[in-house]
Amino acid sequence: MKKQTLILILACLTIVAILVFVLVGRDIRATPSIGATNALVMNTKQEKELFAKDASRAVPIASITKLMTTYLVLEAIHTKVLSWDEMLPLGRLDDPQAVSLYAKTGTKYYTVQDLFSAMLIMSANDAAETLAERVAPENFTEKMNARAKQFGMSKKTHFSSASGLDKDGEMSVSTAADLMILTKKLLNDYPEVLDTTSRTDYVTKKRRYDSYDERSAARR
Repeated sequence: MKKQTLILILACLTIVAILVFVLVGRDIRATPSIGATNALVMNTKQEKELFAKDASRAVPIASITKLMTTYLVLEAIHTKVLSWDEMLPLGRLDDPQAVSLYAKTGTKYYTVQDLFSAMLIMSANDAAETLAERVAPENFTEKMNARAKQFGMSKKTHFSSASGLDKDGEMSVSTAADLMILTKKLLNDYPEVLDTTSRTDYVTKKRRYDSYDERSAARR
């Protein structure tokens, strides 16, 4: 009886060891499957690169452009150029494909706080352009590109608009490595941005708005 029990215990331990090897050991060594053409994953606390894929190749970045717009808006808030409760008239966009807060609501006036939330949560392009017009009506994209240089981003990065929409046939472009620099700078200087980016919806006095990802999932 003791011999049979011992054999059973050894058999169980062998099965456990095989499962650990197959389910854990193999996965630890596996390269993550990432469909993006460009990527960079880092442990920012240790400044350790975990994964990179064509991280220095410049590509169109569309709405990721709003990261720099976010930085400049928060800078304007902190320097008292702008206040969260200031009311701004929402400008219309000519591009029918643009994500538009005005098209969704028909409401013209919003607070800076509402426009900021709409820009980051539902990726509203008209909200981004309206904020940019208020912060620097004559030279917002120049400020974006000047900041990119100041932050140490490469010459491959170029911003053509505040929202990421093409402007005069020109697209905003950057690299994964440069966007990592921008993201770290944004989180270091204005960590409160996470209070907004961590949300999937927001509510104004009149209605609730879902994030761009939530609306895309609903359409699918």
